[in-house]
Amino acid sequence: LMTEEAKSLVAETLAKGSYPLNDVCGPETRDTAKIVEYDELRKLWIGPFVMAAANAPVVRRSMELLGRDVIPYEENSGNVYAVGALGEYVILGVFGALVLFPPTRYLLKKYVLPTPGQGPSKEARDAGKFASEVYAAGAAGIAIARVESG
Repeated sequence: LMTEEAKSLVAETLAKGSYPLNDVCGPETRDTAKIVEYDELRKLWIGPFVMAAANAPVVRRSMELLGRDVIPYEENSGNVYAVGALGEYVILGVFGALVLFPPTRYLLKKYVLPTPGQGPSKEARDAGKFASEVYAAGAAGIAIARVESG
């Protein structure tokens, strides 16, 4: 259930037709790349990131609630090779189309996707790896932080 405050924030967002912070970040604020494109700053081919639509508004709202300066924020998937980035883009689109179409969504849920509570074994989790790079660009230049585990 949504609290009254959450309902009013959603109503405010819908009434504006976009994010409540677009007047601060500018109308060009985006969550993720819309197509595959080369990012000169990061020297990577970037494409849409599947969780960006959920994550980016939370980050913007958190910055606002903490009283911090609101900065443009987006999340992308990155690839050194154009063909790799294009492949990720196509796979994301195909999967999205399959999920939207009820018969294929049913088959995916029944035979492909994990059920709630189902997941990898402890051994598989312990053997897993994760890497993420964060790029911050400003007047002073660019800073890159890399996080790795596994």
